[in-house]
Amino acid sequence: TSTGSCAGRKGGCLNWVHPPDERARIRPPPYAPSGRMRSDTTRHMRSASHALINLLRVVVLAIVMTGCGSLGVMAQAQASAQAPVALDDRNPLVDLWPQVRIWAETDQATGIAEILRDPPLFEVPGTAARTLGMREEGIWLRLPITVTAQSNGIWVLDIDYPVINQVDMYLVSAGQLVTQERVGNLATLRARAIRSRSLSFGLTMTPGTEYVLYLRVQNTGALILPITLSKPAEFLERALAEQMLQGVLFGLGMCLLVYSLSQWLMLREPLFAKYALLISGSILFCLLQFGVGAQFLWPGNRWIELHMGGLSALIAATGSFLFIEQVLVGQDMGPRLSRLMKIGAALTTVSAIVYALDLISVLQVTLIVSTLGLAPSLLGLPGALQRARRGDPVGYSFLLAWLVYAVSTWVLIEVIKGRMDANFWTLHS
Repeated sequence: TSTGSCAGRKGGCLNWVHPPDERARIRPPPYAPSGRMRSDTTRHMRSASHALINLLRVVVLAIVMTGCGSLGVMAQAQASAQAPVALDDRNPLVDLWPQVRIWAETDQATGIAEILRDPPLFEVPGTAARTLGMREEGIWLRLPITVTAQSNGIWVLDIDYPVINQVDMYLVSAGQLVTQERVGNLATLRARAIRSRSLSFGLTMTPGTEYVLYLRVQNTGALILPITLSKPAEFLERALAEQMLQGVLFGLGMCLLVYSLSQWLMLREPLFAKYALLISGSILFCLLQFGVGAQFLWPGNRWIELHMGGLSALIAATGSFLFIEQVLVGQDMGPRLSRLMKIGAALTTVSAIVYALDLISVLQVTLIVSTLGLAPSLLGLPGALQRARRGDPVGYSFLLAWLVYAVSTWVLIEVIKGRMDANFWTLHS
């Protein structure tokens, strides 16, 4: 007899297992509960289990709420427990970023009077050091300062990222505004108290006095903030060194540009014109990024300051597509890859035009450059490897150059997005 047929007969299995004469002797044990008693017991057990589960839920919820409250208190304490920066003339250069606390505006711009009347919660930045990534809203920075007796109180506040649109500086002591000043790349150098390449403020403070430094920064692009306090002599030395470095780099770039253009004009070889396009984009980007262009070439030109960063990056990307395609066309690059390179150049050219017409924002340009910026090197990599395998030194030169270019581009993109520290090496990559 199968199990299924046994289950189908109500009580049939009992008849099959026990003969009729033995069924009479089968009785339930005296301790077995009745059906009603079993149902009552089951019901009580279920009620008890539900009550226990509800109790556990309440306990877990209380623990979670307590933990969240503790984390909030800890975060508030961490934000409020901001150690002041002690200024001492024996230490002529102070990196302010470790003490920086920030607060982002929400709907509308906030003034210093509102900040002092109802102080918001300033928090530790959640990005890499000296960069806040792509931010369009106004960001407030708070820095408590103590001028020790070993200082004469004369310092220079410097933000070595000249392409920030607007920086408002407020120096407060005992809740009263002592001094304020506004700088930015959209104003002329003549409007600044310190007409330097970077964004700088001169501060005169009283020894033995505590101050709070507030900065409101706003930019259409990346908010990179290499912010320092230095003595005037230290500031001048660093400014001259950077000015000299930019002069050398600009001179090298101009030599390459002039050589390429002259070769193109004399030989009528389009390869040199494409390389000149690549070099010109890189030169324009450096002139804007390090403030040299605003000093000498386009002082006070608002449109160039707002657009040159994106345009120069797109020009360099277009030149890269065209130059690499021209070098590797033929046996080192098939027609499909060659077509992709030309499509990439067309996309970056169209992007530059629509950006110049203000049809797309700088955030969209950053996305385009971060997507297409490394594409020329990646598409040209197979052709360069083929040349290197044949022993062609041009292949090895391309591989080395593209490796440096790819790493440098990736580093700068990561700094702009706030994922890598901004320092001398990453900003000069």
